[in-house]
Amino acid sequence: MRVKGSSRAVAVVVTAGVMVLAACSSSSKASSSASGSPAASPTTASTSGPPIKVLAVTQPLTATDATNGLKMAEAYINANGGVKGRPLSIILCSDNNDPNTAATCVRDGISQGAVAEIDRMSAYGATMDPLEQAAGMVTLGGGMFSQADFAASNMFPLNAGLFNSIGSAPLAVKLLGAKTLGAPHLNTPAAAALPALLKTVCATIGCSVVGSVAIATTAADITPQVAAEVQAKPDVVINGLTVDAYVKLIKGMQQQGSSAKFEVSSGIMDASRVSQYLGASVQNIYVTSQDDYQSAGYQQFLAACKQFCPDPSNLTGHVIWAWEAALLFKTVAESATSIDAKGIAAAAAQVTNFTIGNIIPPVNFSTPSTAFGGKAPRLFNDTMWIYEFKDGQLLPLGGGTGVKTLG
Repeated sequence: MRVKGSSRAVAVVVTAGVMVLAACSSSSKASSSASGSPAASPTTASTSGPPIKVLAVTQPLTATDATNGLKMAEAYINANGGVKGRPLSIILCSDNNDPNTAATCVRDGISQGAVAEIDRMSAYGATMDPLEQAAGMVTLGGGMFSQADFAASNMFPLNAGLFNSIGSAPLAVKLLGAKTLGAPHLNTPAAAALPALLKTVCATIGCSVVGSVAIATTAADITPQVAAEVQAKPDVVINGLTVDAYVKLIKGMQQQGSSAKFEVSSGIMDASRVSQYLGASVQNIYVTSQDDYQSAGYQQFLAACKQFCPDPSNLTGHVIWAWEAALLFKTVAESATSIDAKGIAAAAAQVTNFTIGNIIPPVNFSTPSTAFGGKAPRLFNDTMWIYEFKDGQLLPLGGGTGVKTLG
């Protein structure tokens, strides 16, 4: 891959052979506090000097997966020389689905010496971003999960965040032949925006939205909503529900004879979870991902997770994204003139070619994004892949080629 820009630009390309796994390394001991206060993790013996600290703010629905990836990434990096020979220490903190707690996570992380945030998964950028900007701190990796994040100059995301569901629409049309899209969603203000956003996308790619069924977060019986979605006859259903509600919907619709295809985000289900929740013989399930599972980078991830993940059977997108974010920080930090918030921020803005064995397309942070005609300037990777679930495995569609979904 070619390095763009001036000689001062940082070319960040981590290939499958760059980091050799050390068999003798132990896994990280990082832990998350239930109260929202961060807890830093100890270091490994393969590094020396004071730890370089970063903050990672999790949120309850995906905390187990993200923590699995963050602990793996920390152990993996420290077993391979750390960051400039110093150990990496990831401070984990849960936002507990509360904006004030998210802000407390940031304040406490800064007070503990965090020089950056990694793997943004919290939706409370409105309270987090101003605090980080005041401290000169950037966020590396993860996605954007609030409107505030799109205007935040300190955001350097690797995936589409809240636009993952929207990006699933072009995949449904281009690779699944969909003309009508189902949009079941939770009865929350954020989730209720899904049908309208999908209609905007459909206006440009030749589809329509049907079955915009709202389901209460507390609903125990969703039989009426299942019947309404079946009656709408969508070609492909795009998820705006929790895992439990979506599993109920899929089972209910298939029991009622629906032939609809269902898109599932890799962030909530890998092949083993599809088998667990829906059965290994289930049909018409398609997993969408922002990672190329046929790439050398994905094989690198699998090898690292097998050795360092606390739960190596968990291969959901949140595990992968945490690992990618940590490697982004490592490479940015190793090019920085100083290991502090200011130095990391300056180096991040010079990145022109970040990838990990092509698991994602090369990312360029030195220029604004062109997604949505430039209306999403902090969105740098909107390429997605789709995989058909068949006999317990995920098989790539479209020749395994990623689709640029929002550009």
